[in-house]
Amino acid sequence: MVHTAASARDHPPPVLKGLRAWRRVRDLTQAQVAQQLGMSVPRYSELEQGKSPPKLHIAVQLSGILEASLDDLFPDCFPDNGGGHGRRRTKT
Repeated sequence: MVHTAASARDHPPPVLKGLRAWRRVRDLTQAQVAQQLGMSVPRYSELEQGKSPPKLHIAVQLSGILEASLDDLFPDCFPDNGGGHGRRRTKT
């Protein structure tokens, strides 16, 4: 598989996932993202480490800042991203 500059910018390395990966792909520091969100660096670091979940409006802002979907930023929050769109499946 050949990676071009465009593909590297659009997808984080497979080993990395979530906020940190996308922040690095976009070549941003924690301080830069925290400033755009209007929060402290330690608070943003907690989000990136998964110590506390972001409020919805923060998650949406992050999606815009990092140019990535919520599924990509928070892969553990959307385990059924294969077509279920977050809806619970019911037994029939």
